[in-house]
Amino acid sequence: MHHALAIIKSNEFPCSLNGFLPLLERRSAMNRTGFLASVLFTVVVACGSSSKPAGDTLGDLKDVKDVASSDQKEGMAQDDGVLDEYSDQSVDNQQGQGPQPDICIDIFDPGSDLREQHGQQDGSLDAPDVPCLPPNFSTNCAEVEEFQCGFQGECVDGHIEASWHHHWFCDGEEEITNFSCSYECPHGCKDLPPDDFYWPQNGKDMVQHYCAQCKEPLDCEGLEHPMCVGDWQCQKGVCVWVCSEGCVEEGGYVPVVPGAPECCDGLIKVPCDAPDAEGKCQLCAGTSICTKCGDGVCGVGENKCNCPVDCKTCLDVGEGFIGFDSQDKCCEGLVAKSDCLLTYDGCSCPKCPCYVCLPCGDGVCGPFEHSCNCPEDCPDDFKCVQTYRSQCEGNPYGNDKKGELRLEVRGHDILFRHEKVVLNCCLQTSVCFAPYWGSLEIIEKKVGDTPCFCECLFTIEAKLEGIKSGDYNYAVYNEEQGATLFQGTLTIQ
Repeated sequence: MHHALAIIKSNEFPCSLNGFLPLLERRSAMNRTGFLASVLFTVVVACGSSSKPAGDTLGDLKDVKDVASSDQKEGMAQDDGVLDEYSDQSVDNQQGQGPQPDICIDIFDPGSDLREQHGQQDGSLDAPDVPCLPPNFSTNCAEVEEFQCGFQGECVDGHIEASWHHHWFCDGEEEITNFSCSYECPHGCKDLPPDDFYWPQNGKDMVQHYCAQCKEPLDCEGLEHPMCVGDWQCQKGVCVWVCSEGCVEEGGYVPVVPGAPECCDGLIKVPCDAPDAEGKCQLCAGTSICTKCGDGVCGVGENKCNCPVDCKTCLDVGEGFIGFDSQDKCCEGLVAKSDCLLTYDGCSCPKCPCYVCLPCGDGVCGPFEHSCNCPEDCPDDFKCVQTYRSQCEGNPYGNDKKGELRLEVRGHDILFRHEKVVLNCCLQTSVCFAPYWGSLEIIEKKVGDTPCFCECLFTIEAKLEGIKSGDYNYAVYNEEQGATLFQGTLTIQ
């Protein structure tokens, strides 16, 4: 009996390395005995795992943790035990799963909200009535708000099992908690290709991507469909209405399949993109909608996402406009800034009253911001983003040192994934980029100044957000190897 099988790739959400930097600074300040012990522990973690199957790193970290604890009792290590401290921060969740051994830090500090509520501004959580609890996530995958780090899962015979871990802070100390969830797909798993690469934003997004809508056409009955004569078809787990004759009227859906009907006269096709409950636009594929987009009226089937010319009420981050009156143009929390371009020769600002809406002034060099349009948030051309670097993934010898690069363009963002790159076991990596006009410079910066006699294969992941539309030549430079490893071109729509 054939069962539909969809494997959810093991992906890491990009996470900041800020939480690990103090540990690196302490390591550099250790005395000679403590330094040799720390390097020994690091070699055990990074090199010892190269003889094991890929992904078998959880046990390695536990072994090193046990060794570190034993050495600490015997007085062998003179420092505070850098690897001990990191390992001891892991906390198991209700299911009793072990911690995920990833250096994957995100800025999640529930204590800051609690301090604000209790009037504590000194960074402490000493008040007895202030709880210090890990974040809580539903065990129903469809209700999970985010998979922060270490996401893994699979969908077999309509059943999804997923796991991930979350970083948070308690009394100023970082904690790592593992979570898991499950979900039953009513109509089984989608028939996805084996190399399907997808990064779920949340549980709802994951369920929609991996769960099939149907097993047979009867499962599609009751769903909205184009205003034409036709029938439902279940194509690879997706409900598709196939029109048999006539044109599709206003507000009707047109499937993206060979032989699909056209919109009636006076109508045009727009994407099926639509805003979610928070008003953020969600991409949609496989279907178009017949509308009167462009007539100045937000009509049937139109919304701010698929027909902004008719339905826009304010401009979102990264959107621009021309006009001397910049008041009330941008959505709440955004300001109108001159739409200057970052170039190799400096800033190139328009002579026209051209503006772009940005969250400028919040102290973070965010999407679409750079040193020319928001110097108060972006003092430098390069901005570093949250970065994930895996544990040792194997023996580097016999492999191409530069590894393999995968870039996926999603709207104005780029998902950056550098696989099988040879790096030093005792350093870390931070991805930084400069969005020059027409040229995207990406640097994998080394973090730390204490390399060791150990190299491994690693995976580096990051998300480059808010890049202006255009054609770009890109280059990826790695500081450890001291070379430009990749060059190419890409287009941001």
